[in-house]
Amino acid sequence: SDCRARYPGCDGSHCGTERNDCFLLGRECDPDVCACRGDCAANALRTNRHARVVLGRSQVHGWGAFALKPVKKGDLVGEYRGELVSQDEADRRGKIYDKINSSYLFNLDEASVVDATRYGNKSRFANHSSEPNCGTRTVLVDGTHRIGLYAARDIQREDELFFDYRYTAEAETAGQKKVAVLVDWMVDASAAANVSN
Repeated sequence: SDCRARYPGCDGSHCGTERNDCFLLGRECDPDVCACRGDCAANALRTNRHARVVLGRSQVHGWGAFALKPVKKGDLVGEYRGELVSQDEADRRGKIYDKINSSYLFNLDEASVVDATRYGNKSRFANHSSEPNCGTRTVLVDGTHRIGLYAARDIQREDELFFDYRYTAEAETAGQKKVAVLVDWMVDASAAANVSN
């Protein structure tokens, strides 16, 4: 008895590319139903296959995340991990974080926020740039939404990792909509846009 509501999986064509059915639907390939197997880039979050990232002093602000080895465009750089909290709790915490000039809140969807302050990983140290070398994408993995940080272009060894925090304008990236937030400590975001070569 086949359930018509169940996702049938991709047919295996275009594995690991932006033309893959799973990728287009904002999900990773499911090994139980998809024809893609092995090292398919469309299941990098599930299999934890990401770039090697190290921390160092940023040219932009505080600490930064850097690629230890070259990363190809489209590859998973890392996952933005943290504690999953409600929007109301994120608003409460956000007021506290604004007072100490440090926030690692990331909107997952309309109801949930990832707070990487206490339980985050190295991805939380990727700084802001209006011309980033990485982009974020919310992906459905085994029924759970997760945030992937992907290379927007080829990244060289020791390059600092940046993504657009969307401070000043509401933006939609790969189906993920994030409302702009501008708080006191972000007022001079122009410094973050000056990425040195």
